[in-house]
Amino acid sequence: MKTFKKVLALVLVAMLCFALASCSMVDDTDITKDNIKIGVIVPGQREDADDYVPDLSTLQCLSAIDDLLSFNAGINKDRFRYIENVDPSDEQAAYNAIHSLTNQECSIVFLADPGYMTAVNKYVATSSDGDAQNSKVQYIVFNGEDNGKNIHSYTANISGAVYLSGVAAGLKAKELKVPKIGYLLQSADSLALLNAFALGAESVYSEVKIDARVCKDVKADCHTLVANGNVVIASDFYSQEIADNREDAFFCGFGSDKLADNEGFICAPRYDFAQYYLNTINEVIDYDNVEYDENGKEIDKSNALPEIPAYNGDYKGGATYLSRLGTAAAPGTQEAVDSTESMILNGTLSQKVSVAVPVAGVTLAK
Repeated sequence: MKTFKKVLALVLVAMLCFALASCSMVDDTDITKDNIKIGVIVPGQREDADDYVPDLSTLQCLSAIDDLLSFNAGINKDRFRYIENVDPSDEQAAYNAIHSLTNQECSIVFLADPGYMTAVNKYVATSSDGDAQNSKVQYIVFNGEDNGKNIHSYTANISGAVYLSGVAAGLKAKELKVPKIGYLLQSADSLALLNAFALGAESVYSEVKIDARVCKDVKADCHTLVANGNVVIASDFYSQEIADNREDAFFCGFGSDKLADNEGFICAPRYDFAQYYLNTINEVIDYDNVEYDENGKEIDKSNALPEIPAYNGDYKGGATYLSRLGTAAAPGTQEAVDSTESMILNGTLSQKVSVAVPVAGVTLAK
């Protein structure tokens, strides 16, 4: 009987040791495609509603995730945790959203708007949820700031796609034989996109003039541009109101093709962060893979962080593109866009434009 008890005790000890060893093998760095939790914070919402007006930050983030899921890369939709309708100007609401997703054990959190940056910095600096600064949670902020540790920024230069939209707009004005295009800017601080658009339009219609104005009220400004005789309206920001108040003018969208079903839609320069999102998620999954030094000894990566550099994509890199053309596009537009695109891709078309001075053919009302 004593022998049996000794054997039983040894078996129990062995089982306990095995269990402890098994537990020690599964820690917070054992992240896989099947168990990773991915947080997403957006100013808007995923589902349309009668009284909901979508914003560009939300549209480009959600479209990137939708495209990512279509890649069949092994990241399933149930891996994502969303917090919607978080006002970027409400620091406390953003802080609470970050806190919630961190507590839900998300390994990575995508924040769709640069307005969340203050809350991210505050959370990382002051959070009591362990040491957030040294945690393995990665916060990825659109057009944000990179702290070199666990806060990272992503953005893209959309001027190449904007140039192509200018080509499409110029051809529409040329078809109508009216050399007038209106353009709304969010701010006069940077004229880079206005100039890229103007150069694109002028490349196919040398007589065209761009009637640009800093937008104060979308509805009123659209009516003014139409009254001035402009037959196409474009902008450097996304707005449903442009489509709603264009009267009989045609329009180019910006950042999203959500308005593509509108009969006056020509095209829209777009962002595409799907591949960046996937690459970033895979980096979080893969960074703790076993590695060995030159002596064959396993490298201790218990305190390692994913290597996620700040990202600034462009047209050649696939981070921006021109949407499909709308039914309002002039005949021959696709061929002209394809030809111009090839010059962008092979580097023969320079996209360097002034950010401070309008190019010839542009008048700017501030």
